[in-house]
Amino acid sequence: MWTATMLFSSTLRVLNSRFKARTATVLLCVSLFFTFSTLFRLPSQPALTESPHRTSQGTVKATGLPPCRYPDPGLVGKLRPQLTSLPLSLRDLSEKFPDIRGGHWKPSDCVPQFRVLLIIPFRDRWLHLSQFLDHYIPILQRQKIDFRIVVSEQNGTDSFNKGRVMNAAYLESNKEFGFDCVIFHDIDALLEDDRNLYVCPSTPRHLAPAVSRHNYTLKYPSLVGTALAFPNKHFEKVNGFSNSFWGWGGEDDEMAKRILASGLIIERPPTDIGRYTLIEHTKNKRVLQMEIQQHLIQATQFRMFFDGISTVKYKVLAKNVTPLFVHYIFDIGSLDPFELRRLYQSAERNRRFLQRRYIWR
Repeated sequence: MWTATMLFSSTLRVLNSRFKARTATVLLCVSLFFTFSTLFRLPSQPALTESPHRTSQGTVKATGLPPCRYPDPGLVGKLRPQLTSLPLSLRDLSEKFPDIRGGHWKPSDCVPQFRVLLIIPFRDRWLHLSQFLDHYIPILQRQKIDFRIVVSEQNGTDSFNKGRVMNAAYLESNKEFGFDCVIFHDIDALLEDDRNLYVCPSTPRHLAPAVSRHNYTLKYPSLVGTALAFPNKHFEKVNGFSNSFWGWGGEDDEMAKRILASGLIIERPPTDIGRYTLIEHTKNKRVLQMEIQQHLIQATQFRMFFDGISTVKYKVLAKNVTPLFVHYIFDIGSLDPFELRRLYQSAERNRRFLQRRYIWR
């Protein structure tokens, strides 16, 4: 008994000494770590940034500059778009706005709170593009917007597909540039009041409720054409624009259905501020019959998950970085007879489904 007790006591002393030795070693290592970190402290690494003065979460960093004000006191209010004089050439415009590089500009006297991507669907309308740039660049600068202008062109002479062109531009720009929201803007729409701010909204915002072609009234409640702003997360939530509308019309009305079907609301500025002059031009021909367009729109909530930015097919044929804008040229394919037949069949299925649903309600 006495031998067992002595053995147990001896074992405890050995374990206790080993524990003290290990504890002393750990304390020594911790002490050395803090000593060396104090003597040879490295400068702290900055947070991951996507744009100067902004963190990856979109918060403004301390730069010594004040945050930009929205609206800025330098706004002038009512504007009169110049439509009579011949627009300046792109070369003259680049000399007029020398502080824009690659279509990008940000204010130097304050820290902007928004990074805005402006996407312009385009085809063979260079004079309108010059008018657009000459009109909007001063407005965006007065509004103190950190902006980048992207011109998205469909290659070839086949029927225009505005939805595919805008989807492709968004996806490619998202690979290249950091931005918080996107504005899809018709090239023929000139703003009449710079108090209509091109800032990032909290929900989809239809910027153009009052256009000259409709006598400055909202033609119908679900209208979202001409100029439409999205937070990135909401544009991706609705899966972008439909890829199925060829020729004139349909994609904007279908987008309104996507927004509402996703549980989002559509904001608008007051009609006395959201005023636009529309430049008259020859519209694209309607390729899809009105009946097909209507059936596609009616079935939006079933189609939107497999028809949009998640399924758009395109090839980047060219990317030209000019002083005033980034110019993409896309091959988005063409409307072949097989796709047209598929759209007819899809529209007919949607029509029958909706009829049955209406009958059994």
